[in-house]
Amino acid sequence: MKSNNQIESKVNQIKNQLLDIAIISIMLMILPMVLHTVYPHQGFQLICFTHCIAFLCYLILVILSKRLTYGFRLFAVTVILIIVGITALFDYLYLDCPLPQKVALGIILSGIFTYGLKKILSEYVSSIHIIDQQTQDLSDSQYRLSISEIQYNNLFNNMLDAFAVHEIIVDKNNQAKDYRFLIVNPAFEAMTGLKSKDVIGKTVTEVLPENESYWIEIYGKVALTGEPARFENYSKELDRYFEVCSYCPKPGHFACIFQDITHHKKAESEQKELESQLRQAHKMEALGTLAGGMAHDFNNMLMPIMGYTEMLIEDYADNEETSSSLKEILKAATRAKKLAEQVLTFSRRSKIQFKPVDINSVIDETIPLLETSIPYHIHLRPDIEHKSHIIMGDSVQLQQIIMNLCINAAHAIDKDSGLITISLCEQKQVTPFLWNGKRLSSGGYHILTIADNGPGIAPEIQERIFDPYFTTKPKGKGTGLGLSMVLGIVNRLKGGIYLATDSVNGTRFDIYLPAFDADKKEVPE
Repeated sequence: MKSNNQIESKVNQIKNQLLDIAIISIMLMILPMVLHTVYPHQGFQLICFTHCIAFLCYLILVILSKRLTYGFRLFAVTVILIIVGITALFDYLYLDCPLPQKVALGIILSGIFTYGLKKILSEYVSSIHIIDQQTQDLSDSQYRLSISEIQYNNLFNNMLDAFAVHEIIVDKNNQAKDYRFLIVNPAFEAMTGLKSKDVIGKTVTEVLPENESYWIEIYGKVALTGEPARFENYSKELDRYFEVCSYCPKPGHFACIFQDITHHKKAESEQKELESQLRQAHKMEALGTLAGGMAHDFNNMLMPIMGYTEMLIEDYADNEETSSSLKEILKAATRAKKLAEQVLTFSRRSKIQFKPVDINSVIDETIPLLETSIPYHIHLRPDIEHKSHIIMGDSVQLQQIIMNLCINAAHAIDKDSGLITISLCEQKQVTPFLWNGKRLSSGGYHILTIADNGPGIAPEIQERIFDPYFTTKPKGKGTGLGLSMVLGIVNRLKGGIYLATDSVNGTRFDIYLPAFDADKKEVPE
């Protein structure tokens, strides 16, 4: 609106100037009669000479009129025509000739003067019309511009997507090295947590010193080549994922519109995790079905072995040596039967009765079995607190956990002098952090730790080590069921597993088992 007022003021100023010229012209037209009254017969030659010069200037002005501006043309025509009219009037008054000639000359001079006045009027009307038209056009343009500005400000301030305009900064090789914030909208502030007063005029390296270089590379390409870009990226410093549309409004600059898609990315990640858990469940279900069938058949085959062995023990009760050997056979068959029962438990085809179990006792029973199962160059070192560590569980299942983890550790150690450590401790109030990134509920736990000094587990396979049938051992030397069975038992006991591994310190499994609380009498299902 300020520009409109300035234009109207300028137009009024020009109109006033033209009015002043018209008033001066009228005064100069009256002046010859006054002069003729005062000086009736002097200066005829000078007036005649002035008239000729003025008339010549008028002709030149008419010829060159198209090359001159409206303002100068109007002013010059008016002044010269006034001079021509005055001098012609003086000539006419001083001229001494017959009346017919004087009348004819007066008509000619009047025609010239009338033409000149018409020319002035035409120039005046044309100029005013052009100025008025331009004023109206400018006023309309200014109105449309103000409406567009209001609409732009409304969109800029109320749009849900973040919007920002930047200036790219290049090095001596014309490669993008930084960019400067020029404009940001309120959605940008809300989405990033950065206030406009803190970023406008500053570079991104000043505002976000740890900003990733790929942002500058992408935006630099947009600003320097003019090619728009659409992409998704993660900002580590803002800890958000963004979907960005960027374009080049003018050379050396880029504008970007972006949305925060962090929740969407997290939802995708959670969906992938659920799909992974579903695949794991399907694998475990398939494994349980297979193992259950095998254990059932194996259990059926053990029954006659155990029955006939018991009969033979009765028959050879008097033969101590034979009876002792038969008892060892029965003991091994009984242990195999318990193993089959554990497989059936794993496959959920049978239920096991949990009862309070001292982990110390299970470890003491398992160590002699381990010493006969692992290579002689691997040292087995127990580090157990000498007190009771009671949990609700089953001794055979705990033995399976210890056996599987220790045998896997022995297979992984490729040194001449390996070491496997079995330790046990209790923590009253902890919130265990597990191998898959989850946490157990806070409470008291017994922590059974199996550690080795082997080469560790490669990062790319750590997420798969608990999958059924997954093994890194050569063909024929491993089934890939050991760790999956350990995980199944620990989950059944409402515990958890933490894994720590690297190539320097080896591998450590921390098995968190809920401490037995006699008051709660809570039994795992």
